[in-house]
Amino acid sequence: MSYHGLLDWRLGLSLLRTFDSSAFRCGIDADFGAPELDGWMETARSLRNAFVMSFPACVGREFASLPGLSVGGRNVVVVHPLWNRHAPNGTLAAAREEAGSSTAYIDTFNLLRRMSWVYQRLGD
Repeated sequence: MSYHGLLDWRLGLSLLRTFDSSAFRCGIDADFGAPELDGWMETARSLRNAFVMSFPACVGREFASLPGLSVGGRNVVVVHPLWNRHAPNGTLAAAREEAGSSTAYIDTFNLLRRMSWVYQRLGD
């Protein structure tokens, strides 16, 4: 029971889909049609808004179609936990191009569960 809050059926199902099919893009291609991705963009925006309200130094932003924020002159994009941040493509590549090459990323898994840890890591 102590790990119950860490379990995420949506993330688990997406992970299984990536194992099953190399064609599954997990929403990075802006296709959020899979049941576990339904509402992901709205959830990401909602989490970003809560984060910005909790930490006044942050300003909510949009980078391409993805939610993000700026803090201390640094642009941050909210991403899905399974997206490859080191070789961005699709919507993530467009967001990175708009945000700049020194963009930081925060994933929705950590943003939901460890908000203050995420804020602290942005200072690194």
